[in-house]
Amino acid sequence: MRISADTCCFDPASGLLLADVLPPWIRIDGSAPQARAFRWLLAQLVNERADAQPGAQLASAHLAQLLFIQILRAHMESAKVLSPGWFHTMSARRLAPALQLMHGDPARNWRLDELADACAMSRTTFALRFRTAGASRL
Repeated sequence: MRISADTCCFDPASGLLLADVLPPWIRIDGSAPQARAFRWLLAQLVNERADAQPGAQLASAHLAQLLFIQILRAHMESAKVLSPGWFHTMSARRLAPALQLMHGDPARNWRLDELADACAMSRTTFALRFRTAGASRL
């Protein structure tokens, strides 16, 4: 993801995956536990944009990326029902080790037992959870 003063651009390949699964709007309640971090990040971002200090553009881009990540995390935690698919699978913490392996080496022909071992599950349990989470639709 690339962020400048007035735009946010996703990587052409993986960004489309994310854009396709995100809702048009994400609303996080102001009383949510994450709201305090959002307010701090926004205040820092506004300060960086208002001040012409050296490195302000870089600091702004990193703060915006961090804010984006925090918003996604809050959305994943607060979404009561995520539809099956890639985004739902990303939020399934028990499947995270397998996803990290596959994303780390996408050209490799991964075997079910390797992915199940990475998640400390049996092959059957892993396959069921993976399929239920919707990752089989990738």
